[in-house]
Amino acid sequence: MPTPGLQLSEEQQALTLSAIKFRIAVPWERPLTDEQLAAVTAPLMVRVRPGSDLRSARIR
Repeated sequence: MPTPGLQLSEEQQALTLSAIKFRIAVPWERPLTDEQLAAVTAPLMVRVRPGSDLRSARIR
């Protein structure tokens, strides 16, 4: 839906449409494996969303 009073040239319209379709090629985040997580030596903050499947957490 166009903004009232805003007039775009054809070039601006084409650029706007290209920008809307643009997607950075970044892969989806993957959870760490148990081995990768165990190899982390820095302190970690774990954020768990309500209703997640985390049933029993062990702190070593």
